[in-house]
Amino acid sequence: KYLLCSDGLNNVVSNSEIHKLMGEPAAIDKLIELTYERGAPDNVTILLAEVGDGDTATAFFGAAK
Repeated sequence: KYLLCSDGLNNVVSNSEIHKLMGEPAAIDKLIELTYERGAPDNVTILLAEVGDGDTATAFFGAAK
């Protein structure tokens, strides 16, 4: 899995918390919720890509202000 995000996420949520939540269903929603619970000072943009075997890949996108 690969995570691309704006500083709106990684300035508020630690790398270890992000890593832990990446394996959960609805990870993006949970990360955005956690960011706003902590008073997100900025917008939040997250792209989570999961690369499978062969030619398969899945991407999930979330953004909030």
